[in-house]
Amino acid sequence: MSTVVTLRRLSTRLLAVAVLITLAGFYGAYGIAARLSLGTQVISHIVLMIGPGLGKLGYVLRLAAEDEERRSVHSAPPVSLL
Repeated sequence: MSTVVTLRRLSTRLLAVAVLITLAGFYGAYGIAARLSLGTQVISHIVLMIGPGLGKLGYVLRLAAEDEERRSVHSAPPVSLL
């Protein structure tokens, strides 16, 4: 499997996990905060900060995969039409 495909799959999964973590943190920190203990609320707020960081990492990986793909396309030898 090529590096581009691996990076693209990893970035897609990381972005999806980041969205789920952010939503879970938001739900815990603000949605049901009244029913949670203080420690759980603190963890929810920490998770709420970690999710977007993972999203940024996933986006950077996606940009790296696109850059690698662009470089591999431009460095390929020209195709003869004859």
